[in-house]
Amino acid sequence: MAITVKSKNNRANQQIRLFLCALFLYGAFPIHAQFYGTEPLDQAYDYLLNYRLDSCKSKLQKSPKNPSNYYLQLLSTSVNLVIADDEVHFKSLKKMEAEFLSAVEAEKFSEAEKGFLKAEARLQWGLIKLKYGEEFSAFWNIKQAFSLAKTTSETFPGYLPISKTFGLLHAMLGLVPEKYSWVLSIFGMQGDLEKGMAELQKVIQYERDFSLEAQIIVSMIHGYLLGDHDISVTEMQSVCSVRESVLTNYLYSLLLMKNSNSSMAMEVISNTEGKDHFPFFSYLTGEILLQQGRYTEAISAYDDFKNTADGQSLLKDAAYKTALCYYLSGDKPTSLNLMSKVLETGVAKNEADKYAQSEAILKDQSHPELYKLRFATDGGYFDLAKKILVGIDQLQLTSKDLCEYHYRAGRLYHKTHRLPAAKENYEKTISSQNNNAWYFAPNAALQLAIIFISEQKIEDAKVALKQLDAYRGYPYESSIRQHAKSLRDSLD
Repeated sequence: MAITVKSKNNRANQQIRLFLCALFLYGAFPIHAQFYGTEPLDQAYDYLLNYRLDSCKSKLQKSPKNPSNYYLQLLSTSVNLVIADDEVHFKSLKKMEAEFLSAVEAEKFSEAEKGFLKAEARLQWGLIKLKYGEEFSAFWNIKQAFSLAKTTSETFPGYLPISKTFGLLHAMLGLVPEKYSWVLSIFGMQGDLEKGMAELQKVIQYERDFSLEAQIIVSMIHGYLLGDHDISVTEMQSVCSVRESVLTNYLYSLLLMKNSNSSMAMEVISNTEGKDHFPFFSYLTGEILLQQGRYTEAISAYDDFKNTADGQSLLKDAAYKTALCYYLSGDKPTSLNLMSKVLETGVAKNEADKYAQSEAILKDQSHPELYKLRFATDGGYFDLAKKILVGIDQLQLTSKDLCEYHYRAGRLYHKTHRLPAAKENYEKTISSQNNNAWYFAPNAALQLAIIFISEQKIEDAKVALKQLDAYRGYPYESSIRQHAKSLRDSLD
């Protein structure tokens, strides 16, 4: 696995880390009760889904210590550490992994239940450690989780809950670059995206208690790894229709925005009960208002997020977007002043924060109309985006801005199904980037491959993916290359 070969390929390591953290954050929230036969456990579960973790903990302490209680204890700790993003807090809670495993082993649960709980504990703590940079320890956790899931699955083939754990492991390990698959084999692990998805589908179809949790995982894989945004939104809409909550609505909003439907996302956010105690809704609101060109309101939303966020994640990006709002409002001095403060805000761990950091260092702002075009297109405000595009004078653009212009035009035409124009602009993007480390050309190549696949032009798609492979060291590289790998695997 790439985690073990960091010295050979740091990019591959980063790619896997980001993917695993994303899967954990977007796939760890169950939607239906796991063996919850009592009102106290159902209530604790509801508190968890609505991000009221103290109430959840209190309720669990007063509830029967059955496998459901243990599972919710584990999940509550995981959600806390993922969202809080506090390294000191993480170190203070690390001992809970060993305590949890010992407590499970001492209980008079069935061997199937013990195997499932221990596999989940190893997997969830492995992903938590990965998030906090303890990569070697995380790898061993994932190896142990795989071994426990495999043994439990083989010993108790009719015990479907373990298929949720094993399916997730197969899916995420199936996305390790092929040239590193030998490392998995050495440690007795084998990834298989197709097999993992099939296992998750089996849980969705036949295991009532875990069906919607598996559906969340499948939805996120489609949306964030396979690029099947319509499928991901449909799956998550189904989830929310059964169990609406703060966390499920948050995930639904993320997928809607990724599918360029920010209007619907804003509606979901506005109608979420309890949204005010979950800061990430303020962040998403800021994003949508920025896409709409409502800069003063966007600044207020970003400020709300920065003032109430529990951890460090996305603080840097929010500070960067705040500076952009002033820039797009015509207040360049304030924008430049705030841009310098981006470097002092939060941490640069995820791709959005890293991009914000790099942009703040460069202070190389694009033409303001290109930002407006980008945000309007991303949000699905296509009429607004078309007006912005028509108003841009290409003769006034720098070489970088012209490259971005073709990329943004390609994205707009692609999203509005004008494929010949999209392909033309993607090709112009690639030809005008030269050797610069921008993300425009590699993502243009990725989008060309997607279009060619839809047109059954497989060889053209392979050529486009080969073009993408030639680029290195650009923003969003991990996610772009991961998506390319998924496409390439689908062609083989």
